[in-house]
Amino acid sequence: MRRFGTPPSADEMEAIARRALNALPEPFAIGLYMPAMPMDYGGVSGHRYWRIKSIVAGGGFFEISELALFDNGVDVTSGASKSSSDTPTNSLSLLFDGSLSTRCYWTEATAEASGFYIAFDFGLGVAVNINGVKQAGFDTNGRHMSGFTLEYSDDGSAWTALGSKSSLTYPGNNTWSALYSFP
Repeated sequence: MRRFGTPPSADEMEAIARRALNALPEPFAIGLYMPAMPMDYGGVSGHRYWRIKSIVAGGGFFEISELALFDNGVDVTSGASKSSSDTPTNSLSLLFDGSLSTRCYWTEATAEASGFYIAFDFGLGVAVNINGVKQAGFDTNGRHMSGFTLEYSDDGSAWTALGSKSSLTYPGNNTWSALYSFP
């Protein structure tokens, strides 16, 4: 028995937290409120930062209505803060508002510049494994991403390419593309 005023050990604190978590009703008991930890994804660990880079566009603009990142078929985009290397026409938030009738766009020259990216920061202590990307067309064939590279980082400075996609077809006006899968 612990004396009054003696702090619990780290193991005791973990046991207390687990008991409290297990006492919660579903869906809370599945761990939604536990701090995110790096996960094991069959040899590929998750990462805090992700970005879409090396975009190939056309028609004078890169213009889409939505952009989403997926972890094993689950859209995890809402869990990240988003940024772009260049300010778009319209707000960047329109790429993530859930509406196929809004749009965000850049000139083709801006989107295809070597330093251009759209980045996702999942936050301190959070590591996700992105293995799929989707885009939604707006209203003009040719202004979508017909190619891009997906990169990740653990520190926001050193980036590693997970893979690239090319020859992507226009998904259609106000329509989601198929999932572009990555290993």
